Amino acid sequence: PIDFIRKPLLWANMIETFDGTHTSGPNFSYALLAKRMKAANNRKLIRGSKMMRAGIAAEPIAPKTIQDMVDMGISRNAIYPCYGMAECCAGTASALGEEVRVMDGNVSSGLLARTAKYGMYVRIASAKESGDDRYHREILSDGEVGEIFIRTPSMANGYWKKPELDHRFRVNLSDGEEYFATGDLGKVVDDRLYVVGRSKELIIVNGRNVYPTDIERVVEVEYPD
Repeated sequence: PIDFIRKPLLWANMIETFDGTHTSGPNFSYALLAKRMKAANNRKLIRGSKMMRAGIAAEPIAPKTIQDMVDMGISRNAIYPCYGMAECCAGTASALGEEVRVMDGNVSSGLLARTAKYGMYVRIASAKESGDDRYHREILSDGEVGEIFIRTPSMANGYWKKPELDHRFRVNLSDGEEYFATGDLGKVVDDRLYVVGRSKELIIVNGRNVYPTDIERVVEVEYPD
């Protein structure tokens, strides 16, 4: 990671040098690489790439970053948005092989049905505890924004030597099942997951929810340099 932060172009150079076919990174890494490419007056350093899959995950995905990836020479068909948590080992949603979808400024992390057949389920539930049960949450309807919860046979039992955080692995939702609380906010529309931010970063202004990622994207557009 430190090498990349110091020399972002090293990533693209390695893909070129070794004819890389698969790569992956968070939204910020592709955005940073695109910025450095523009500064170097070379928007397509991945000219001869045989890239088959370019995964993008780990944080909300900006539509602008998808376009940046295309401008860098990555085929749109190779761009692979996804979502997962290490605590749940690991992939939860996948857009592999399908067109990138955007809704309300957020890129879909993919279909949930693909992982559901392996016993991994995603639910969007109220972001705050309700009633007498500290860890009981109500499952929300499609299109409503709430916290993302995951249930899977591959889920960990807890964090190493951090028992005070183990409650995140046993949150009861209104369907009677126990889930892992991701701390991420998102919504599901037509079986596709859209990640919008982190619950602890949510800003409430006069009763209105404001997501820091939305502010960041506006600033990036207004002040691209």
